[in-house]
Amino acid sequence: MQEDEESFIGLYRSDGTALVTYPEVDATAGKATTHALTDALEHDELAGKLITGRSFDKDQRLLIFRRVGQYHLFVTAGFLLNQLFIAWLHHFFLICALAGLPCSAIWALLGFSLRQLAAEERGWKKWREETLRRRDAEASGRHLQRMGALGNLVANVAHEFNNHLMAVNSNVTIARKKRYTDVEDQVLAVERATHNVAGLVRTLMGVTRKQPVKPAEVDLFEAIPKLRPVVRAAVGDAISIGFDVSPDLWPVTVDLAEFELAIINLALNARDAMPRGGKFTLSAENVKSESLLGGVQAGDFVLVTASDDGVGMAPSVAERAFEPLFTTKRQGTAAGLGLAQVLAFCELSGGTAKITTTLEVGTAVRLYLPRCVSREQRPTGQGKVHTTPTDSATTSVLLVEDNHEVAAGLAAVLRLMGHDVVHLDNADNALLALEGGQRFSLVLSDVQMPGKLNGIDLVDWLKTHCPGQAVALMTGYADELERARGTGVPIFAKPFDPQELTTLIQ
Repeated sequence: MQEDEESFIGLYRSDGTALVTYPEVDATAGKATTHALTDALEHDELAGKLITGRSFDKDQRLLIFRRVGQYHLFVTAGFLLNQLFIAWLHHFFLICALAGLPCSAIWALLGFSLRQLAAEERGWKKWREETLRRRDAEASGRHLQRMGALGNLVANVAHEFNNHLMAVNSNVTIARKKRYTDVEDQVLAVERATHNVAGLVRTLMGVTRKQPVKPAEVDLFEAIPKLRPVVRAAVGDAISIGFDVSPDLWPVTVDLAEFELAIINLALNARDAMPRGGKFTLSAENVKSESLLGGVQAGDFVLVTASDDGVGMAPSVAERAFEPLFTTKRQGTAAGLGLAQVLAFCELSGGTAKITTTLEVGTAVRLYLPRCVSREQRPTGQGKVHTTPTDSATTSVLLVEDNHEVAAGLAAVLRLMGHDVVHLDNADNALLALEGGQRFSLVLSDVQMPGKLNGIDLVDWLKTHCPGQAVALMTGYADELERARGTGVPIFAKPFDPQELTTLIQ
């Protein structure tokens, strides 16, 4: 075999003697096998491979051998390692060339997709940041609008309060000049001013759901027609008014003063929506709601509808119409509390209010007021005053009130009515007096007071330990109004007429 030959094949005996080789090898070459191959053949191995060189060739080769049957003969083959590597490298590049194009396309597509995803992510982040910026800007704008409306509201309220305080102060000055004789006109003027201030406060607290209402069973068939003069004064002479009240209306349980205020607010809104005149209509009918539909709970309702044929509202305005302090009227002319008071009144009465409007057609506001539960269906003890006879011939009242000026005025009126009054400034002291065995014709307590106990806690104790004791609550700001209603005792909203207590005092 020549030195430049790449491979060979041969037949060898187990002692390493070459019998036949291709290419042929000179006989003078002797044993052409290496010691490693000779050792492998002498061990009579079935097959094997090894890397070695031939005695007549310095290049490394891969030698492979296998025994022929049961004979001591072996077939061998040898290949140059560098030629094997070159052949492998050739096939490798061929495979790379064949697979490179689709792989490159796949990788290019993958890279393009990743770039697109990164671009979309950047775009989404920018969109989100822009959305947040716009939301913040809109929220800031609404906040500024509300703050402006709140400023107008505060200014208007301060103006109204100052007017009424001026009236009170002027009449008190006149009474002082008259040395408090023949001051009936001044007293009546002060009474009117306090009544107006109380109405203003009720409106503000009603919008914030903090106003303790005075619910009573009301027949709207009789109540609504009585509002004609008030509605006429509110809408003016340029607008005609109409009433369509069903004669078989169910009774409702509402605060009549709040209902009248709601109708006045609706009439004022209708007036502003019809600057060139039009018609304002109040209607009332019985409706049944079988299931939750349009935000109205299932049940029996008296539906009061206030409609006009004015300019109407845009959908974006109608969505916010019931929002407190929201107004589309000229700055300084409205505080944005009218429709908010209407919705608050309906919800505090157990119902709701809805609005339907179309531009250049008109607006209809629907008040859903729940049907009044008949007296036969009312829970036993609800709203009743538990009384017990007293040993004393005179009636006595325990007045629990932390405001000393309120307590002094109320106690003076009760004494003029012929009652003995014991005043304590908190529920803790009242509980000590009651635990000591003292009993009264009536316990009249404020709801919110300093100390460990409030008026509701005092009522709970009396219902447990003195179930026959007459008790009533009074409040001007009742965060726990719902809990107070659950006590089942009468609740008086400040300011109230002390004469209302007459029926409670035995």
